[in-house]
Amino acid sequence: MTDESEALMSVDHVKYRKAGAGKSPVGRLAVFSDRIEWRDNASPEVFTWELTRIKGQRISPPHKSKVQLQLVLTNDEQAIFVFLNPGSSTEELVKERDGVKHKLMHALILNRRREKEHLRNLSAHNKNDDEVEDLYDCSSEDSVQHHANDREDTLIKQDATIKDLETKLAAADQKLVEQELKLQKELAERDAKIRKLEIELEATYIVAKLPRDDRCTEELIKCNAQILSISDHLESANSTIDELNSAMKKIRLFSKKKYADVEAANENHQDTIRIQQSRIDKFQEALKEAGAEYDEMKDRMEEGEMECARHLTDYEIKIQKLENTLEIQKLEIQKLEKEKIPEPTHLYIELGKLYMELQEAKRPHDDQLAVKDKEIEYFMKKLEAKDLEIQNLKDSVQMKMDGKDHGSEVMEKKAAIQDPVRLGVNYGNGDPDQDW
Repeated sequence: MTDESEALMSVDHVKYRKAGAGKSPVGRLAVFSDRIEWRDNASPEVFTWELTRIKGQRISPPHKSKVQLQLVLTNDEQAIFVFLNPGSSTEELVKERDGVKHKLMHALILNRRREKEHLRNLSAHNKNDDEVEDLYDCSSEDSVQHHANDREDTLIKQDATIKDLETKLAAADQKLVEQELKLQKELAERDAKIRKLEIELEATYIVAKLPRDDRCTEELIKCNAQILSISDHLESANSTIDELNSAMKKIRLFSKKKYADVEAANENHQDTIRIQQSRIDKFQEALKEAGAEYDEMKDRMEEGEMECARHLTDYEIKIQKLENTLEIQKLEIQKLEKEKIPEPTHLYIELGKLYMELQEAKRPHDDQLAVKDKEIEYFMKKLEAKDLEIQNLKDSVQMKMDGKDHGSEVMEKKAAIQDPVRLGVNYGNGDPDQDW
């Protein structure tokens, strides 16, 4: 674990802008003598950048609402940090950012000095290695050959390291030379202006002191003409330099604006992806709820069918009992007819009563069968509606998944048109006695 007491500076509430989708975490940014480190507050995740990998740093423009620091790495990658201390104002956040920037710049300068010192030590070490090789050559060849080969490989690696360090130092020296040339150019311009003013002042003094002579006057006129010509050349050169500086400023502003536009477009794209993902999650939840409701209705239909089968069985048993009773009555009537012929009117009345009782017993059974048929028809229609709703939800989710990468709102409108079933509507069980 890193000892933060060795840090040159550390700042809390700093967000590390990661590449890709998802929320960027907030943590602590620390500057060390040989690296810069960011540690997440909510997880053990740690990111470290060695100072040898850092090519430079940039800061966000003053007009931007976010206070940012950007590291430019040697492999053209970037690491962006946003300062988000909730108890600090914008000026205080800028002060924290600038403090980190200055500490990092100081650490980079010291690290480059250490690299130069290391390069010198490697050169002295190589000289010592050459002396050691000469001593080995004086000894027996068989015992030293293996060591010589290893030493040669080590020297090749060290030479490669030295060349790499020399390249980095040359790039750093080139930047320092460019800065020095720029400063020298500015000093030369200022010196030229000062010399111009001094020449004009001396010319004025000389003109005031010299006697009035035509020859001197002509020479002074020529000198003044030359001075004016030189001044015009200097002014044109200064105007050209000013134009170049203004063009450079415009180029920098244009590049900053392009970077801001790309960053804003990236943030908008991330927001669109998050919105589409939330919509897909909602549709998946609705699909799960519809599936659960479909299973529940299917269970209720199975229970209704089982109950209907039980009622049918009970009614069939009752009808069978009545039919048996009717057969017994008929047998008894036939037996009585054989024994004694009763009055026809009385027999017909008894038979009519038995027939009416049989019809009355069948009527509730027929009505209940009709009601159960209506309930079964109602459940089948509701089951078909649920199947249609689930299929529409599946098609909508599939279309949302297909349109996620393109970010097209047309696909969302098509999905909305193909999704006429409203989720969560309770259709009820209906009235079995009502006509369908």
